Amino acid sequence: MLIASNQIDLIVGGGATGLSLARFLQTQGRAFAVFDTRDNEAIFEPFKKLDANLRCYSQCIPEELWSQVGRLLLSPGIDYKEPVVQRAIALGLAIVGDVALF
Repeated sequence: MLIASNQIDLIVGGGATGLSLARFLQTQGRAFAVFDTRDNEAIFEPFKKLDANLRCYSQCIPEELWSQVGRLLLSPGIDYKEPVVQRAIALGLAIVGDVALF
């Protein structure tokens, strides 16, 4: 699937797989942001080491970001019932797991 160049990937899950996805996207020159449901800024520290200006969100995603998202990249264990995933489905966004990406 081709993603428009002005769109970003949204990584859902701030754990080890999310960080692996971020590293992969960075090597591909892709723009991305990270979301995690946990309200703990320390989760994002390894991501910020990749890019100090990386957009990281916890608990909710700003409305204006949704117009930039081309696809969701889900870490294992993320429930499709999560509001962020349900919103992506409602918007018709592609939802990709780590196995499919790699």
